[in-house]
Amino acid sequence: MSEPTLVFEEPKQRKKPPSHFADFTPEERRAKVEELGLPGYRANQISTHYFIHYDDDPESWSDFPAAARTLVRENLLPPLITLVRSITCDEGMTRKDLWRLHDGVLVESVLMRYPERTTVCISSQAGWNELSILCHRTSGPHQKSFCRRNYRTDSCCRSSM
Repeated sequence: MSEPTLVFEEPKQRKKPPSHFADFTPEERRAKVEELGLPGYRANQISTHYFIHYDDDPESWSDFPAAARTLVRENLLPPLITLVRSITCDEGMTRKDLWRLHDGVLVESVLMRYPERTTVCISSQAGWNELSILCHRTSGPHQKSFCRRNYRTDSCCRSSM
């Protein structure tokens, strides 16, 4: 696997994400399922798998017709985000993931779990003029607040990505 490199340029193409099952109202979901030639009640089955069981892989749905699984995946559950690389550091207390969005934009997430707090940082190529990071802490003076920080000055295990 090739090493990911830091990208400081704005992505050249910005395209809207493809329509996804989660974007639609229950009525629209039923209509979309029927447009695919499936009975409308299948929309409720898909909703149960997706929203209740958090399962977006139709291949694992044993109560759904095997012949319709690919059709549903390709038309209603397009991939919007793909894990590129995941690493842990600090003896497993920190997890860093690099994600590729549907349009090629890279996003990094860092989850830091410590006894006194948990912090999540999300950095991306999108947003403000500078590359940006949003952080959320569960305790301490910054509890439930988001802060903007310059990507280049953030030091949470950056060198190991």
